[in-house]
Amino acid sequence: MAVHLIEALERRRLLNATGFSDTIDNPYMFLSPGMMWLYKGHKEGVPETDRLVVQSYKRQIKGVTCMVVLDRVYENGALVEKTHDFFVQDTKGNVWYMGEQSRDIENGHVVSTEGSWEHGVNGAKGGIIMEANPAVGDKYTQEHLAGVAEDEAEVLTLHAHARTPFGAFKNCLQTNETSPLEPDVTESKFYEKGVGWVKSQSTAGEVEVLKLVLFSG
Repeated sequence: MAVHLIEALERRRLLNATGFSDTIDNPYMFLSPGMMWLYKGHKEGVPETDRLVVQSYKRQIKGVTCMVVLDRVYENGALVEKTHDFFVQDTKGNVWYMGEQSRDIENGHVVSTEGSWEHGVNGAKGGIIMEANPAVGDKYTQEHLAGVAEDEAEVLTLHAHARTPFGAFKNCLQTNETSPLEPDVTESKFYEKGVGWVKSQSTAGEVEVLKLVLFSG
């Protein structure tokens, strides 16, 4: 189970790059500089766009070289969130989420950085964002900074269907994401091998749906 892997790596404290790869080639979450994903949907009835781009530079976190993904969220065409996310893959193929620099934006100005965290800072710990070999029933911690970032995920199926403007997919990995910080909110995410995240939709809490409309590898 993933929880055993988390415990093993936390004991090592991720203090050096031993056990980690220079690339991320997990079939459900392949990352390479220049890759881009564009999603469109709505949040509580408001049109929403999410654009992810893998950056050409990397970030060192506790001796581990992480890839950087720029995530920009727009509502009604206006930028409302800009985040740099940090990922690394271990030699077994699990992709780790090592932190984020999050900025909430209003009228072009940063109004909050709440939600930002980095592994090893103020007790924060990285977690698995994508398993090497997902199996139905697997549960794992994706990030942990008490009171700030406590997302968790569970694998529901490896054969979910997801229809998006980019295409129709029949064998998606489907996960259910929750957080004790928002106990009334749950979200399903769908991942296709070779493409990555293709769709997300809330299953409880505020209504939000995003679907892949453009992918450039």
